[in-house]
Amino acid sequence: MISNPVTNPVTNSVTNSVTNPKIRPMIEITQLKKYYTSGVLKKRITKAVDGVDLSVDKGMIYGLTGESGCGKTTLAMAMLRLIEPTAGSIIINGKNIMSLGKAFLKKMRPRYQIIWQNPEASFNPRMRISDNILEPGRYYGKFCQKEEMDILSKYLNMVELPMDLVSRYPHEVSGGENQRAVIARMLTMEPELLIADEPTSSLDILVQEQILALLKKIQEQMNMTIVFISHDLRVIRYMCRKMAVMLEGKIVEKGLCETILSAPQHEYTRQLVTNTFGKWRLN
Repeated sequence: MISNPVTNPVTNSVTNSVTNPKIRPMIEITQLKKYYTSGVLKKRITKAVDGVDLSVDKGMIYGLTGESGCGKTTLAMAMLRLIEPTAGSIIINGKNIMSLGKAFLKKMRPRYQIIWQNPEASFNPRMRISDNILEPGRYYGKFCQKEEMDILSKYLNMVELPMDLVSRYPHEVSGGENQRAVIARMLTMEPELLIADEPTSSLDILVQEQILALLKKIQEQMNMTIVFISHDLRVIRYMCRKMAVMLEGKIVEKGLCETILSAPQHEYTRQLVTNTFGKWRLN
């Protein structure tokens, strides 16, 4: 039987018997900062990410939420060093990402993938979908040319797309089909970590539901760790077991989704929950 979580009264951070203390988390972030400086005569500092601590277990879908501009995407990009952090520690699967040189970063890239909000913008519009899907694998030497059709067939089947679609260009298919193709491209890298940054927010509601269900299915099949970014708490509740709430570059609350959404501790989180679910959710 699973024991009840022990919850910190301020942060809702959770200790749970499900977590095995001997298993190292996939992501361990300590005091991560990303500051931007602007202005010439008078310097102004924007603290996009300001002292974030975060731990994400292996094989978990972890939600990251907050209003636009709160630092969610900057945090995601900084944790993979797609942008250089100002300070802090990042450990991914036991590796100190901050200490890696460019050559080692390049080697790790296939294992740590991102999918973005706008699927069509993720593809080269002048390339057929087949070439867009296969391009990263070709670049990193994941497979040889004679294996490409088998690779396409395998991953198109996983994302439930027909084979004849790959001869088209991105503008010739729907947004949902493009996002499935983006997911197929990500899968060719066989990643252990995926950052999903608002991957369904540009799609209509029915297609959103289908893509979310697909991502959950793939995560279960591959035991992939996913950091799932969304401003929509309904999506976070459906997708994630744990979550963190960001405000002005800081994490103001984190823990089990069920705990946070039923009894939020921070005033900002209470506002988000009330705006999404109504005041009844706080009872």
